[in-house]
Amino acid sequence: MPSLYYTRFLTGTAAFANPEVSGAFDALVKAGTQARQVSARAEAFADEMTALGFPSQIGGVAYAPFDYLGDFLRGTRGIMLDMYRLPDKLLEAMEKVIPFILQGAISAARMTGVPFIFMPPH
Repeated sequence: MPSLYYTRFLTGTAAFANPEVSGAFDALVKAGTQARQVSARAEAFADEMTALGFPSQIGGVAYAPFDYLGDFLRGTRGIMLDMYRLPDKLLEAMEKVIPFILQGAISAARMTGVPFIFMPPH
């Protein structure tokens, strides 16, 4: 999208009219709507439990960088191969994701008001 300007914007955005692309957008909107409904129910439950004296234990989640890359981007096989084939690039990638992991965990804790961060030790 950043390279689309002037008349290129017209030709570049025409792909959005492709039924497969617009169908994908529709699916994403449905998923987002469902996610909002689930989040609203979870928030109501957390509020109810807090009112009953059972506050949430976790305000956010901070994954280990290796696990983050393996679980969400590379898969178990990919990350294990990276350890042996591209160890320096893997270390560099792990360093780059740390600020994003921390920002997500801290912002979630601030948003929920629960100062505890869950760190899965796998």
